[in-house]
Amino acid sequence: MFSALRNRLHLTPTTAIATLALVFAMTGGAYAAKKYLITSTKQISPSVLKSLQGKVGLAGKNGTNGTNGAQGPQGAQGPQGKEGPAGKGEKGDQGPEGKEGKGTPGAPGAAGESVTTHAIAAGGSKCHKLGGAEFTVKGVTTEACNGNPAEYPATLPVGRTETGTWSVTTAGSEVVYASISYPIELANELKEVIYVKLADAGHVAHCAGTVTVPEAEEGYLCVYGGSSEIDTFAEGSERKMGSLLRFEGTGAAGSEAFMNGTWAVTAGE
Repeated sequence: MFSALRNRLHLTPTTAIATLALVFAMTGGAYAAKKYLITSTKQISPSVLKSLQGKVGLAGKNGTNGTNGAQGPQGAQGPQGKEGPAGKGEKGDQGPEGKEGKGTPGAPGAAGESVTTHAIAAGGSKCHKLGGAEFTVKGVTTEACNGNPAEYPATLPVGRTETGTWSVTTAGSEVVYASISYPIELANELKEVIYVKLADAGHVAHCAGTVTVPEAEEGYLCVYGGSSEIDTFAEGSERKMGSLLRFEGTGAAGSEAFMNGTWAVTAGE
């Protein structure tokens, strides 16, 4: 009876006590006259509780734990989490400077071969019969032939221009000279020698060029100044073979400076 009631009513320890009290009330025994109300298992004798355990829904002692079951299959991988913030580390101290490397001197190189020279006689089969010289080094021979006089006139034709470079070292306030020699002599005297300062290039009459592209009108020698223009140009000689440039130094006593530039001369009538 109690088993059927427990299965149907889903008895718990509390409802079991209440059910037991109801049963006692219904039996009409001696307890019915006084009508005891049982609200706790402490009101029931331990021996009675022991006999009632497992019969009227009272909880018995816990049994021993069973063995673990087999491990279930691995679940699906979850979604990737958000990327964490970038880490920030403090800058480390600079390391000590390394020691200077020391290399051993290399072995001396082998001595080079000397160049041998042989003259090429004029009228022979080489150098168009003009003559010259042969230079041989390490079995390789190079010819240097004389020029054809017919290609180089005795004087520069009118309207043709020659160019070149010049340089001079100055010393303090002394007067210094720089010489210019023409590859081909002029047939006539020059009209004038004109010095063009670097800042005035392109704006001087008869000398429209620059230090990088020197130019001159017919009958003029144009001298173009380059770097270190610390001295004053005084004059230039007007010779057919070249010109002698004179500069007056303006630097401090004992000081030295290097001046250079280019020149252009055009033959005139």
